[in-house]
Amino acid sequence: MGNNFNYKSTSYDCFGHEKISKISKVIMTDISQLKILAVVPRMYYPLLKGGLEISAHNILSLLSNHCESIVVAGGKHTNNLFISKLERRVLGKYPSKGLVDNCQVLSDIWHPTDVNDLIPKYKPDVLICFYSGESDLARIINNNSLPTIYFVFGNKNVTYLKAKKNNNAYVCESNFIKRIIEKEIGQDATVIKPIIAPEDYLVERKGDNILVINPHPIKGGDIVLQIAKKMPWRNFLIVGGWQHTSLNDDVIYIEKQLLKLKNVKRLPHTDNMKKIMEQSRCLLMPCRVEEAYGRSAAEAIISGIPVVASDRGALPETVGAGGVIINIEEPIHKWVDALELLYCDNDYYEKLSKNAIRESITKNRQVTFIEGQLLELLQQTLAY
Repeated sequence: MGNNFNYKSTSYDCFGHEKISKISKVIMTDISQLKILAVVPRMYYPLLKGGLEISAHNILSLLSNHCESIVVAGGKHTNNLFISKLERRVLGKYPSKGLVDNCQVLSDIWHPTDVNDLIPKYKPDVLICFYSGESDLARIINNNSLPTIYFVFGNKNVTYLKAKKNNNAYVCESNFIKRIIEKEIGQDATVIKPIIAPEDYLVERKGDNILVINPHPIKGGDIVLQIAKKMPWRNFLIVGGWQHTSLNDDVIYIEKQLLKLKNVKRLPHTDNMKKIMEQSRCLLMPCRVEEAYGRSAAEAIISGIPVVASDRGALPETVGAGGVIINIEEPIHKWVDALELLYCDNDYYEKLSKNAIRESITKNRQVTFIEGQLLELLQQTLAY
């Protein structure tokens, strides 16, 4: 199927990023009556603000401009199981209801056990499932005949996505995950980059910090600690972390050691990343886990902030020429040398900075292009 979308003129900033707030709608009238049931594995945005939840929110908010309705089913946290059971008995399954950017959000503490029970009530034309390795979710979603689009985040339990029905489609954010999907279940996958609003990250850099987002061990927190110890003359700005892992022994050790270092400033999660970006000279991402995309890197390069990252997963693909990739097995001095060069050689730094901006404005990272991909995917899925 060809691309039949009518792209209108778009507003750009001085670097060539599309301004999301001023993007004209892609015209596609034949899905205006489409009903979507979207399923997230955990709580939905803004109750949870992980990479999957942010991406799901951005995708569904965009699609809500084109479809008749979008219902989102997600989990719910409770401090009182008795009250939650009583609420469910009186109000039924998915008793908590809300509205987030034109999408009706349903929440249940037993999610996703009964998600298929929502199908007769809301009569969706298509299911969209955001998946990060929850095998029970895959089994439940595959137990219906509706056309289903899986947005795959990560390489965990991909084999569970294989279904007997032939009207499934698969989407991922990188060629790294695309190859895994094709290998594990023998299905093609469409690479659609995450929607990132440049106006939320584009800044004039004023600071000189080495920025780190989430020093969890699987994100290379132990490597960050060693590097910070080896570079007492450089300042590190370390932001965010996962609240649900705050009691993990390894996390506690790393956090305690970081707090002992005079060159480390530790900040909690913030929604104002512009303030963080303007204080940063580069982004350090020594991830040990195979990253499915590396959203933090994509956000940093919007402002021409070079990224020093490991070679794990999709990070080399996301960083591109806008930074330095280091084998995760390399000794600490390799990381120190790479970071120090960004301070000592200004020509080298400016070259990487310009490369980073070029990477951030490639066609497949622009919102109208992503919007076209999403709408065409919906049309193709419904055509099965």
